[in-house]
Amino acid sequence: MIARTNRKKGETQKSRNSFGEGFKEGQAGQWQHRQPGVPMGILLTASPCHRDMLARQRYLLAVAAALEKHGRSQKTFLMKTLFWISQQLPDYAKYYGFFAYKYGPYSDTVYSDISELSAEGFIEDKSPIHVRKNPERPFQMTPELVAQIGDIAKRFTKVSTLKQYIYGQYPKYTVRSTLLEQEKKHQTGYFSIGYEGRNIDEFRQKLIENDISVLVDVRKNAFSMKPAFSKNPLERYLERVDIAYVHISQLGIASDKRKNLETQADKDRLFDEYRIELKNKKDELSQILELGKKQRIALLCFEHAHTDCHRGVISQALEKQGLTFTHL
Repeated sequence: MIARTNRKKGETQKSRNSFGEGFKEGQAGQWQHRQPGVPMGILLTASPCHRDMLARQRYLLAVAAALEKHGRSQKTFLMKTLFWISQQLPDYAKYYGFFAYKYGPYSDTVYSDISELSAEGFIEDKSPIHVRKNPERPFQMTPELVAQIGDIAKRFTKVSTLKQYIYGQYPKYTVRSTLLEQEKKHQTGYFSIGYEGRNIDEFRQKLIENDISVLVDVRKNAFSMKPAFSKNPLERYLERVDIAYVHISQLGIASDKRKNLETQADKDRLFDEYRIELKNKKDELSQILELGKKQRIALLCFEHAHTDCHRGVISQALEKQGLTFTHL
């Protein structure tokens, strides 16, 4: 785990909006809006009069307008099109992440943005969606993107046919679908994951892909500059995809010890001290061991690489007891 000061700086550089995506173009005002169905505590900030629109929202408006011209702007068609584009054109995957949900690939961020754009008068939030006005700086559509949208609209005249095709091409996004018969599996095992560089939707998809049933938060303080990863919002987001949340704060590293870590040698010293501390945390380590015997669990902290995080030290300690960890 790196220094709190470094952590905040790193997270701030990547994100200042509610879903942890690094495309903010200005300071938001104090007006807040929440999309119905999105967990309480996840509020999107905006100004009722003026704000600099997020790049991803300008992108959403552009795609919705293009689909509307083809008569294909139903909400579900828009959602599946945005997913399709993210898979076919990797440059656009940065705008929205998706996770397996009741009807295939889904994004809470997309629906929240639709609601926010509707409240600001850019679109009519209905199905089909109607784009009422463009932002001051419209998203610049590349010929490749225009062609991709046109191809989707031409190939799939109904939402059902597009959905059916996506189900066939991207089965990992259908594992939670209520439209398919799913084989129930009872799996156990030990994993670890960091949320650095991930938004909440793609983060959940990574857990779903690996059949994680319990997320074990090993941060001392379960707070993040990416609000979706703070304790209460995160627990609610996980609940939506049937993943339990457990916080073992005793396994975290005190904030005063995480300050002024400038070099790798500083981190190594911190981790050496932490290894000694772990010898006095047998109950907490046993809790993780027992959880993994019954369910498929993942240890959570911030850093993307487990080697830069104290969860890597925890996993090493448990591996000495014969466990095997997979780091996502």
